[in-house]
Amino acid sequence: MSAIDDRLMLRDPRGRVVGELSFFPAQKGVYYAVAPRSQRADDLLDLEDFRGVLMAVAARCARLGARSVRVRLVFGPQGRELAGILTALGWGKLLERVEFSALLADLPDERGGPLTWTPISPTGPVDLSQAAILLGQAAQGDPDWLAEDDPCQVLEAWLAERELYAAPDAVQIGLLEGRPAAVVVAQANPKTGWSRITYMGVLPGFRGRGLGAWIQRRGFSMLRAQGGREYHGGTASTNAPMLRLFGAHGCRERRRMEEWMLARFS
Repeated sequence: MSAIDDRLMLRDPRGRVVGELSFFPAQKGVYYAVAPRSQRADDLLDLEDFRGVLMAVAARCARLGARSVRVRLVFGPQGRELAGILTALGWGKLLERVEFSALLADLPDERGGPLTWTPISPTGPVDLSQAAILLGQAAQGDPDWLAEDDPCQVLEAWLAERELYAAPDAVQIGLLEGRPAAVVVAQANPKTGWSRITYMGVLPGFRGRGLGAWIQRRGFSMLRAQGGREYHGGTASTNAPMLRLFGAHGCRERRRMEEWMLARFS
């Protein structure tokens, strides 16, 4: 998968840069445009500039033969106007996302947990293709997961990250009673200390046993071992179990975003 490093500035009515969209491939045929720099909720965007940036993203995707592109935005006081522009240009709202943060030093460890963890390995008990199957099973019913997402391609994209820890042991499978029960993917930037639990999930046959807390704690342990210092995570606003889990572990809500998708480029 070729790397893309496109950056598009978002300006206010006076021409000042108040945000930045960075455009990159998430998996084959699927692209993301996200705001890597702080986009404050009280910033006002030039609406025509916003429209132009969205059209530039769509044109870039069309040239790349994309099947979809997704964008995450902090909406602030212009939410209705920005949503109107997105809708008029053919974008559809996927979900509202709640984001959290915490210092990893303040987060609990996994001592006493019921799961045994094994990293993926070409020569180990679980390889990439087997992990992809398990990821697909864990993603069933997940509001953050789309039907078009290919688990193998998603895993390959995560393990191709340039700035985050991307060794095979960033993907681990949790065993319970000798059977695969959970998946966690955790990645830190050892230079900056920024870190994320890229994905965590429970396989359908093991849900309702309170494993979520232990999976997230495993992720925290992995991030600390990778040199992470500050944890950033998020989930759909409709994912009540994950929202409770962030709160139970003392993570602070940082902001709310909306995720939109464009799937037609004509």
